[in-house]
Amino acid sequence: MTEAKSVAKTQITASEDGAHTYEVQKIFEGMEGKTAIVIELYPTLKYSDINRLDLSTMHLLNHAGETGWNRVRIVNLFSTVFERKPLARQLQFDTENLEYFEKMLEEGCKDCDIVVAWGTTLDNHKAAREMKSAFLRLLEQKGLAEQVKQFAVKTLETNEQISPHPLFLGLRHAREVWSVEKFPLRKVLQELEPKVIQKTGKKEGQKAEEKTSEEAGKDTHSTTPDTQKQKKETGKKPPEKKA
Repeated sequence: MTEAKSVAKTQITASEDGAHTYEVQKIFEGMEGKTAIVIELYPTLKYSDINRLDLSTMHLLNHAGETGWNRVRIVNLFSTVFERKPLARQLQFDTENLEYFEKMLEEGCKDCDIVVAWGTTLDNHKAAREMKSAFLRLLEQKGLAEQVKQFAVKTLETNEQISPHPLFLGLRHAREVWSVEKFPLRKVLQELEPKVIQKTGKKEGQKAEEKTSEEAGKDTHSTTPDTQKQKKETGKKPPEKKA
């Protein structure tokens, strides 16, 4: 007969009102390994939920041993806590969260894995793209580009599915071994910023152009017949409207 014991310590850094969670730490005491910083989307745990596991964290911890980690620091692009999937308009550029992340990096991250795991859910969301760019630029400025990783499993093409989220992997690849591989930081950063300008600019420009054309069409159709009718009946130009 044999016994196995493990102690997982939890530490949450949050705002006093519980509306924002900046970091969730999981530390496996007595277990050898290294530290990982995992960047996801938005938190679902408040500091009052310290003994609860959400599905993303559960799947992540189930595979932490495979990646050789004894300490996992979970941060997000956004710090606002959501109990259910937020609406797009609820997500705004999060300066305070970015500052917290920068402070984490300045504390030291020698030899740690920094795992980009925000998935593809908000690929076309303006604030999410801005936050992704800001996070990646910060990692590059701090000289940590070589330590930036992404999750990988044998049956997933990460060229097509960049930065897979732990919940996605947990639902589809829970029984496989998870590993980490180099994240194409420079390539993603170069593609991301022009994409922000092109996509938002094109859509907004098209909408503005369509709206202008529509309004012009309404003005033409609503005023021209009356004006022509008035000319025909009176033989005079219609009076100008005073402001």
